[in-house]
Amino acid sequence: MIDVEFDEKAILKQLRGFRKSTFWISKNIMKMRAKFPDQYIAVHNRKVVGSDADFDSLFNRLKGRYDMSEVTIEFIPSEEVILVL
Repeated sequence: MIDVEFDEKAILKQLRGFRKSTFWISKNIMKMRAKFPDQYIAVHNRKVVGSDADFDSLFNRLKGRYDMSEVTIEFIPSEEVILVL
């Protein structure tokens, strides 16, 4: 078995940042959809820091400039998606 240590404070900080970013994206989805249709956007501190139609390209372009554990990447569909459960 592998012994893994977790830094609970760091994990909680990352989760709070992710929650803030996803809330900000949700709140601004109409603007994001108009500006970045069918693209991935990268958000850091509630600011779009990059976009690309290809996830890997976006990730690789940003990984040297940001701590990627503090960046939220989300796909922005050009049309509203409705989930039926």
